[in-house]
Amino acid sequence: MTSPVSQRTLAVPALALLLTACGGEVSSTCSAGFSGAELTATTSDCSGCRVNEASAANDGNGGSDAQLIFNATRLNPAGGRISLTARGRAFGGGSTVGAYLQFPYSDSAYTNIAVSFVTYREGVQQEMLDGSSTGVGNIEGAGTTQFYGQATRLPFDSVEVRTSLSGSGEPATVRLYEICGNR
Repeated sequence: MTSPVSQRTLAVPALALLLTACGGEVSSTCSAGFSGAELTATTSDCSGCRVNEASAANDGNGGSDAQLIFNATRLNPAGGRISLTARGRAFGGGSTVGAYLQFPYSDSAYTNIAVSFVTYREGVQQEMLDGSSTGVGNIEGAGTTQFYGQATRLPFDSVEVRTSLSGSGEPATVRLYEICGNR
């Protein structure tokens, strides 16, 4: 007879194997997102920076992504910023606002890499929340898709996802898979 501990120990690897065999992956979708909401892209201190396929950041499909392209040769020495703002869905305080992002991994070490979130309600700023940042080197999770986010205290109906980086002389692409109103 197998003990309960060994049954649980065997169940976890078996589940992982089953998910892999069926093509399952860690999801890059939100339990409550901004699917179909109004979306605005802006850049600052980043001449030549742009966003490709912005609508993928709120299409409800964790397999598609908006590409936030930092033209590093034209970055302001203090860094450039690309923001995507999703509007039109209401969330209560206590929600985990954030985004699924993939920052580039680079041996040439970008500097001042950061992601932060600003929430708004009816156009009025509610909270500014840090997601993650680093002064030198790669941000935690660089090279893989990660959820970056924070719990809110106040209700909101819009969120601005701010990504920034400086350093390196090569262009960098940050992939934004989904903006979440609640993870």
